[in-house]
Order: sequence, then structure tokens, then C-alpha cells
Amino acid sequence: MKKHSKLLWSFVALLIAVLTIRAVFTGSGMSLAQLKEGLESVDPLWMLPAFGCMIGIIWFEGEAILLILRSAGYRKNMLQGLFYSAADAYFSAITPSATGGQPASALFMYRDGISGPVAAAALLVNLMMYTVSLAVFGLIGVIVRPHVFFRLSPGSMLLIGVGFVVVAAQVAVFWFALKKPMVLKHVAYALIAFGQRIHLVHKPEKWKHKVEHMLHEYASCVTLLTGHRRVLLGAFALNMLQRASQFTGVVFVYRAMGGSWSNALDLWVIQCLIYIGVYCVPIPGSMGVTDALMLDGYCHLMENKMAFGLQMIWRGLSFYLVVGLSAVIVLIGYLVQRHAAGKHHRRGEHEKHADG
Repeated sequence: MKKHSKLLWSFVALLIAVLTIRAVFTGSGMSLAQLKEGLESVDPLWMLPAFGCMIGIIWFEGEAILLILRSAGYRKNMLQGLFYSAADAYFSAITPSATGGQPASALFMYRDGISGPVAAAALLVNLMMYTVSLAVFGLIGVIVRPHVFFRLSPGSMLLIGVGFVVVAAQVAVFWFALKKPMVLKHVAYALIAFGQRIHLVHKPEKWKHKVEHMLHEYASCVTLLTGHRRVLLGAFALNMLQRASQFTGVVFVYRAMGGSWSNALDLWVIQCLIYIGVYCVPIPGSMGVTDALMLDGYCHLMENKMAFGLQMIWRGLSFYLVVGLSAVIVLIGYLVQRHAAGKHHRRGEHEKHADG
């Protein structure tokens, strides 16, 4: 991604964040003083596991990436895994549809000596497990608590329904790419031909090239996974734990605010459905949409004042603080990599002069 593009989307993300926070305050009738008062009244003991869930959002993804890389012969430490995960989290948050996260993470892997194809395949495997874990939790949530979904507003239900379709389609693409790649290729070519006939696709060869490139990446993924089913299951388990961190932290914040355990499961399912609803929203960090879904769901479980307070606190922890922490980790990791590269260059120059 070009520098100017990154700066533009960083500005857009910041602007949307400011407007979203302002809209939430306006809609709730709350003031900063009231929010501060609410924060001071929360139970710090329940906030500790909420902070733990916030850290888990970054840490579990890093562990999953390290596990996959080890299967390909690359042994990196926990801090490097945290660095790759933080890069994904930070750049995903400031680019539409999270398009910048994986390229940034792959770049930092490459600078750590991991080959490009392996980095791409590792991230692809992790994305597969990340998507499948969301589909599994979403399906469980709807089965266990169907009323949580049906009492939402029509707009929220539509958004979540579309999210389910997108997630299911992506899981199907992953499965066909792994098991029946030629079927996926024929289906994609047929869709391109259909799009050309109805004048939606104007450069079919360009789209076919994209399909070929995508299938090549999936082939690298299949090669990486061959004979490593334990790795696949381990990555899936770690992604399930990451998703659990995303959904469970809000329950601890709710308890810290004096909420009842009787609403805990419904709140957990709401949080799961929110992530499905915003899965492919083309806005940096899905800001605005996420907040609206949170308020729609929370207001059915508690009074409006508490719902707005919960939304502000958990959104602040699970997104803004995670993004801020990720930015710090990325900066430190970048400086460490730069120092290591400079040290390696100086050593090479010294050896060259010694040979001369």
C-alpha cells in the first residue's frame, strides 16, 4: 500500500471515530462527566479479566501464526508472533474491509527472513481458521439463543443475515479450494462469463488472472497443510480462543458495571452476531456500524444509560485500545527490525573490508 493511501485511510479512520463517538454521546444524552462517573463506579476486579480478553485478541492470533510457521520450519518467538498479529490488527483497523492487515503482517514476516510464499500461506491458513471459528460460534449462538437475533431491529437483522451469507460463502470457498480446486475454478470462470454477458464484467481475462492467482495461493496453503492436521486443529483452537476473547470481554465489563449474570449468555451471543454483521462492511474498523449494532442489542437487555456506558467502555477496550496498543507494538517491532537490519549490514561491510 502506498504511503499516501495509508495516510489518507488513517485520517478517514480517525474522522469516522470522532464522528461516531460524538454521535453516541448525542444519542445517549450522556456527557463526559457522566461517563467519567460511570467509569469510576465500575468494579476493578471484573475489569481485570476484561483487560485480559483485550490482550487475548492480539495474543491468540500471534500464537496461531507462530504455530503455522513452525510447521513450515520457521521458529519465531512469542514477541515476533505478537508483532505479526499487532500489524494485522492495526492496519486492518485503518483500511476498508481490513484489506491492509495481512499485507503489512506478511511484509514484517518477510523482513524477519520468512519467504514470501510461506508468509502468504500462513496468513491464509490463519484467515481460514479465523473465518471458520466465527461461523461456528455464530451458528451455535443462533441455535442456543434464537430470540436474541429476532428481537433486533430489521436493519440489524438484515446486516447480520448478509454477514452470515458472506461468512458461509467464504468458508465454502476455502473448502472447495482445499478439496476441489478445479470445481472452484470452473464456477469462477462461469460467473465471469455470466458477468460479461450482462455487461458487468468488461475485462474477463483480468478477472481470470485474479482467479488463477488466488488458486495459486490456496495451492501453497494446501502444500503447507499436507501432513499437518494437528497444526490445522491447533490453529483452529487458537482462533476459537481469540474469538472467545472478542465475545467474552463485554460480559466482564457488564459485570463490572453491576450487570446480572442472567443476561450474560444473551450478551455474549449479541457480541458474536455483531462481529458477523460487520464482517465485510467496507469502513475502516466498521466504525459507526459496529456501534449501532452494539446499542441495538444492548438496549434490549438493560436500560439505555447502562447500554450506552457499556458500549463506550467495551468499544474503547476492544477496538480503540487494541488498535492503540497494536500501533505501539508495530512501532517497537519496526524499530527492532530496522536495528537488526542495520547491524547485519554493518557486519557485512566489516567482513567485506576484512576480506579485502
